[in-house]
Amino acid sequence: MFTMKLSREAAVRFVWLIGVVSLLSDMTYQGAHGNAGPYLALLGASGTIVGLVAGAGEAVNLGLRLLFGYLTDRTQRRLCFILNVTQRCNGLN
Repeated sequence: MFTMKLSREAAVRFVWLIGVVSLLSDMTYQGAHGNAGPYLALLGASGTIVGLVAGAGEAVNLGLRLLFGYLTDRTQRRLCFILNVTQRCNGLN
């Protein structure tokens, strides 16, 4: 198992850093997600098409979450999936 000794201060800093990164990525995603409908309408898409595109995007999102959740549970190599899904993870668990 991958272990590392950290001081309490380093752990708190790391948690705050991950929190800020999560906040910024959520703001980016939600901003882009909220603009998708008006952008498609600007391109001439009907309300039905906008709804289908948005629904398909949410379905793909859910499907990928389920797939990678299952894979990380089966392999017990969560850090590999967090760090890089596309390359082999040598020596990390």
